[in-house]
Amino acid sequence: LREKSIYTKNLTVSLVIVGTVIIYFATRVYLFTMMPQNQMWSYEKFHLNIGDFSMGRSYRVAFLLNNNFISYGLGSSSQFLNNTFGTVYTVSTLELDLIKILLELGSIALIVFILVYYNISKKFFILI
Repeated sequence: LREKSIYTKNLTVSLVIVGTVIIYFATRVYLFTMMPQNQMWSYEKFHLNIGDFSMGRSYRVAFLLNNNFISYGLGSSSQFLNNTFGTVYTVSTLELDLIKILLELGSIALIVFILVYYNISKKFFILI
């Protein structure tokens, strides 16, 4: 048996762009499946109960969307959930970071966030 070793390789610009596009659109699709009006569609098309898949977090997204949530910046969804008395979400946060950034700050902020993450990890590891 050959011994495995770890090599590092710099991220290429094309890999960063492709990765950013994939993560961005995956986040948009995930948010689409969490919208209250699309949860049955998600189950019919993919046989996936999005509530079970997200371990109940999709219900928080649905709660925000059903109660006319308007973002005023980062952290506003947590503030909205915590200030809505009489619900089970009064001590909750959204816990879905990419969805949270998309809902609270928009698409450009999400893309910048993904690019910053790629910039932090300038190298990736390959097991050979």
